[in-house]
Amino acid sequence: RERERERRASTADAEVRANSNARVLAWREDAAGGDGDDDDDDFEDPQRVKRDDDDDDDDTASANARLHDERSGRFASSAQRSAMKLAFRDALANGKFAFTKDIGNAVSCRKLGDHHRAARGNALAPRVFASFSSKNDGGLRLADWVAACVVLHETGSYANKARAGFHAYDVNGDGAVCQTDLVHTLRLILGDGVSERQVFKLVDTLKKKFDANDDGILNEREFANLLNKDDI
Repeated sequence: RERERERRASTADAEVRANSNARVLAWREDAAGGDGDDDDDDFEDPQRVKRDDDDDDDDTASANARLHDERSGRFASSAQRSAMKLAFRDALANGKFAFTKDIGNAVSCRKLGDHHRAARGNALAPRVFASFSSKNDGGLRLADWVAACVVLHETGSYANKARAGFHAYDVNGDGAVCQTDLVHTLRLILGDGVSERQVFKLVDTLKKKFDANDDGILNEREFANLLNKDDI
């Protein structure tokens, strides 16, 4: 049974990496495109329009409460919660995840991103893990660990995955993804094979498609439309 669980986990990890790599490749191709006028400048995502028409305000309190409940592990079984606690204790005992600011109580988001098998090949992984740090200090305590496990698992809700991605892209932590955040993050994701000019071109393309109110930044709802379910 243990070998079968490991095989399934490995297969799921491979599928997620493949889908994420496909998105990165598509972005690279967009960035390397010609300098002429884009044919889809007037692109309008009907799903985005539907969401905006349904509710122009931020997520309702009840929706936010449900996301919080999911992160807290409320919907997990007692066996799952016990397994997450055990995994956290194992991570604490593993020196390669040590968080020097709070030894014995927290693991390092950066070191998790660098060494955890599920994060291999994902340059954004340390910042995704850091989005769960309740103290915003780069460390995960038990409650943070549970939230990350629940949300980043294949059964985690898309809304919570998108929220984690939003905070990972929001480099300066001001509650919005601005052009500087996009440029910084896309440089990290796309690597050295894409020029500065190409990165800025891609940022402009993404803003044209997803900045619904044309204010120059992406709020959480607009950002969620930029992602698909396999991007995190």
